Amino acid sequence: MYGALLPEVSESDQERNGLQISSSLFGLLGMILGFLIPDFFRPKAGMEPTFLPLQISMIVVAVVSMVLIIITTLKVKERPEFTQVDKPLPLGDALRFTFTSKSFLILVAQNFMSILMQALLLGMMFYLADYVLKMGTILILMCVFIPLIIGVPLTAVWRKRFGVVGAQQFLLLIAGIGLTLIAFVPNPLILLCLVAAGFGLSGPQTLTNVLFAQVADEDELRSGVRREGAFFGVNALITKPAQSVALALVPFVLEATKFVTRDANGGQIFLNQPPEAIFGIKVLMGLIPGIALIIGALLLRWYPLQGAYLEKVKAEILELHARKHAELGKTSSD
Repeated sequence: MYGALLPEVSESDQERNGLQISSSLFGLLGMILGFLIPDFFRPKAGMEPTFLPLQISMIVVAVVSMVLIIITTLKVKERPEFTQVDKPLPLGDALRFTFTSKSFLILVAQNFMSILMQALLLGMMFYLADYVLKMGTILILMCVFIPLIIGVPLTAVWRKRFGVVGAQQFLLLIAGIGLTLIAFVPNPLILLCLVAAGFGLSGPQTLTNVLFAQVADEDELRSGVRREGAFFGVNALITKPAQSVALALVPFVLEATKFVTRDANGGQIFLNQPPEAIFGIKVLMGLIPGIALIIGALLLRWYPLQGAYLEKVKAEILELHARKHAELGKTSSD
């Protein structure tokens, strides 16, 4: 829910984009550690399979994460004009305003595709390293995360040129095309595809929360209440099945393409997978998530908050917030 704090900090897309860039860079640091720590402690081919070091490392990560989250909740506070002036909507009205927002429904559909891509990408990275490219995971991570880190600050350039929605579509298409090509190019070119995909993924990594902030602005004009937390919560509810779809796709595709499991190989990792299994890994790592991102980019064609209408919403939200701030001042003086 930390993303719900962004829309309250500023009403400007430029400032929101700048704040989200900083948030994304720190988030990427955590994501990189999320790859490196399991890769360092997981069982390797030729080693005695034991998961105790991995389990201990995950406990340490969980404790550190818990402490950081608690510190954030104690230090960060919401703006008082929203917590003291706004009156919560009844449940029925809240659901009605949420599910009749065309902007939200289109954005959450696009985000569903991004979550599906992310779940597959995270799950298949080690498969691509071990079985397809047969190289260390670190190099693959570098091909994805270095362009991603470079691309995150550059989202401000694309936003200024294309607008938030146009920049998101542009970067989704770059990432989608890069991932899709993984299934078809020769193995030596896969790293180049990952570089393109990593650069494009800076869009969903950075601009999605800015788009959700626009949705919250529009909704506040409709409902009179600031409700970004509701949109982020319902978004999580709707997009969670994307992770379940990814979890179901992986064993289905691997089994269909005759992937040789450790159990089928006497408890040892089998590196020389059949060609069908190699293609199955490429499909899960590239083709399916790539198509998902391209569909997401196309869905944003119908996102309403663009052009003159977006400017109208921005002007009216500033007036509404000024009135709420003045009302808060009157309440405090009384």
